[in-house]
Amino acid sequence: NSHMRGEEWHLAERYSNMSKILFLTLWYCSIYPFGFFLCALALFINNFADRFSLMRTWRQAPRLGAHSSSFLRRYVFTSVISAMAVASSYYWAGFPYDNLCENEDPGDDNGGGDDA
Repeated sequence: NSHMRGEEWHLAERYSNMSKILFLTLWYCSIYPFGFFLCALALFINNFADRFSLMRTWRQAPRLGAHSSSFLRRYVFTSVISAMAVASSYYWAGFPYDNLCENEDPGDDNGGGDDA
């Protein structure tokens, strides 16, 4: 039955979608840490939708082997995590709002003015 073959899909699209979500989360994690939870939710929804589509609507993919996934896990994600650590340290070191209100007299609670 040629009409029930399913839709064509590519593994590279699935990996690029997952990598895009993960890279954006790692890029903005130092200024928005709640993004990790949003990333986990988005990856869970993508996994569930892709698993359903793989079993129900997509056609069988050609045999490619595990080279692309092992390369992505071994080299790309390792380098991205390292770059995220370096970029986050620069973000936190150069944060412009840590001394926004300077208090001239550290013992005075009301900002240095004489009320008495």
